[in-house]
Amino acid sequence: MKTPAKLALVTVLLLCLAGAASAGKKGRKLSADVYIRTAKIEILSGDIERYPTAMAMLDSLFMYYGPHSNGLNLMVQVLVDYVDKAQGPFEKRPYIEKMVAYHDSLRMCCENKDIKKKYRKDCKKLTELSDSTMVKYWRESYVAGFELLERVEYLTDEINNGTDSVDIELAKTDRAAVIDSLVANMELAIIVNPTDHRAYVGCGSAYEKAGELEKAIEWLEKGVVVTENKSALYLSIAYNYINLNRYCDAIPSFKNYIEIETTDVGNMYNLCVCYNNCGFYDSGLTVTKLILDVDPQNADALVQIGRYFNQVGRDAADSATFYQNAEDEANAEIWRDNRTTAFDSSLVYFKSAVDAKPENTSYLEEYAIISHINGYLDQAAEAFAKVTQLAPQNEDSWISLGDCHFNSRKWKDAIAAYEEVINLDPNNREILERLHDLYGETGDHAKQAEMTKKLESL
Repeated sequence: MKTPAKLALVTVLLLCLAGAASAGKKGRKLSADVYIRTAKIEILSGDIERYPTAMAMLDSLFMYYGPHSNGLNLMVQVLVDYVDKAQGPFEKRPYIEKMVAYHDSLRMCCENKDIKKKYRKDCKKLTELSDSTMVKYWRESYVAGFELLERVEYLTDEINNGTDSVDIELAKTDRAAVIDSLVANMELAIIVNPTDHRAYVGCGSAYEKAGELEKAIEWLEKGVVVTENKSALYLSIAYNYINLNRYCDAIPSFKNYIEIETTDVGNMYNLCVCYNNCGFYDSGLTVTKLILDVDPQNADALVQIGRYFNQVGRDAADSATFYQNAEDEANAEIWRDNRTTAFDSSLVYFKSAVDAKPENTSYLEEYAIISHINGYLDQAAEAFAKVTQLAPQNEDSWISLGDCHFNSRKWKDAIAAYEEVINLDPNNREILERLHDLYGETGDHAKQAEMTKKLESL
């Protein structure tokens, strides 16, 4: 609630000069007590039209004697009446701004030991009274704004679910007015106490409900500055950026959040997704390894790292081909070694993921495919066999299993897999032709003849 000393005193000085000007003339200097007594008489009358006289007397007090605790407190109480009589947040704002300025000046006066003690009389009681006044108006302003959130949500539903274009436009106009009023009330709360993050969050929530996410982010970022509990706001900001498809902008907020919430694996993964969408793959790998530090058996993280090394291997393979075509065998060999290392690393992570989630057919398929590409035909066949057990209607997995056995020259095993393909897809010509050749290779001429007739009928 405190304002920097220089700002507070300058504010009061400006107010004093304005008040003195409104009084119309300087007049002769009176004792401080006379200014106080006269101001009290005008205030106690309860007639708000007499308040300007009271304020002019107090301004004269400040002009002649400087900061005065009793006088500053009276100014706060005068402005209380103006605030209470004003209708709505827009009308209340100028009075609240002045009230807060005098409140801050009262505290400054009481804390300044250079001011004469008699001008700091009853400081403890007066500051407590003024503090309670500030708390009252912060609460009233915040609650008035918060109660409008439900109206914003209701109007947003009307807009999203409406069918009549006229009604939708009316709801949009109404919602804009409600948000303006909500923000105006929250801004009053911020004027009273700019260090309480809840008013900023209230404004952010209103704009979130209305789908105005950029404005929501602006308010939430203001709230982050003043709150000690920053993690929730960082997360809200990050998700708003994601909803705007601005993954790169979400990264700083996710990073700040993870630095606080060091075991939130789900949002570590979200940060990794943001890095990958922005092309920062090495950073994504770093975050994924953090996930494994927290949860070593996290299959999603293991697969993510496996995919990373798979891509590294593919890039290395392209480089090896480039140098080979350029007849630069030395560099081609280096990149072939890099390819092998990367693919081997990929397989290690995929195998760990498969062990962690043995029922996940997607992980099994990726592991099997990379094994097959790298010539590990037996482990590829084992993985594809597990996939066919878990998803026996998956034609492609039966084909891949057959291909593994075929490349390993295990003809009977290949035939068994390809026959399952034909059970699922009787007219798959490519597989029928392969079976025809395999029956001949294994000496099963009866089945080969049967397959010949089948192919002729297609």
